Amino acid sequence: MHRVSFYGLVFGKLRLAALILVPFLAVLPEIASADHDDLKAPGAIADALSITLLTEEYPPFNYTENGQTLGAGGEVVRAMAAHLGYHKPIQSLPWKRVILRLEADPDVAAFSMTRTSQREDLYQWVGPIVEIEAGIYEFADYPDPVRSLDDIRNVPAIGVQAGGADEIALRQYGMVNLEPLHNPEVGLQMLAAGRIDLLVSSDIELHRQLADTGIAPSLIRRVYSFGSSGLYLAFSRDTDQRVVTIWQSALDAVVASGQFARIMAQYGAVSDQTTPFSGSLAPGQ
Repeated sequence: MHRVSFYGLVFGKLRLAALILVPFLAVLPEIASADHDDLKAPGAIADALSITLLTEEYPPFNYTENGQTLGAGGEVVRAMAAHLGYHKPIQSLPWKRVILRLEADPDVAAFSMTRTSQREDLYQWVGPIVEIEAGIYEFADYPDPVRSLDDIRNVPAIGVQAGGADEIALRQYGMVNLEPLHNPEVGLQMLAAGRIDLLVSSDIELHRQLADTGIAPSLIRRVYSFGSSGLYLAFSRDTDQRVVTIWQSALDAVVASGQFARIMAQYGAVSDQTTPFSGSLAPGQ
């Protein structure tokens, strides 16, 4: 009786392990070249599937709806997870707690994060998981249209995400007329109401805000371009490099399948916007 129970338990565990590993083994040819045979090691596979994924509530990049993580970054990461057979829930926390976990705990990854020179050596990077066109926007009937950096410096208030990479970068460039927005979702409404004169945003953010507010896209114009940039899945510095490589390979597969492009289009990514001028105010410089 005990012997039957013991073998039943052993074989049950083996079957469970097989169910976990089969989806992952199916993609091993894509993620493990001859130069990366160590990625096939059971330890690397188990570690990749045991990572804790963290995010924040920051639509339209990542947010929770009906218990599911959505958003441009959220859907890309979910596609990567599905490709690997990863089934752990994604945890949503305030961003400051996300950063604390990322810096204190091993085997943690967070999204969607701007990759800057200040952060470069603090984490390991997979991405970009989101591609955006970012810049500074004004309302079309603004009485004093912005056409130069001096104009940007001299407006009374520029709305920008509080504590974000853009605010840090603009302050480093001597911008003292910033209005930190703790709820960036209302940025477009504040711009339309004249509560701020300019808004730092991206094509994806504005796509959602325009839909939510009913403001016509023709009423908003981008006056300064930061150019294209990406958001990333950042891993804690102590995470095994093999794990990071496995997740990057999962992203590469999502891109190659066309799923990445479909998600970006769904969330309003635009690559053909024109602006009066652009320059060196890129985030992270």
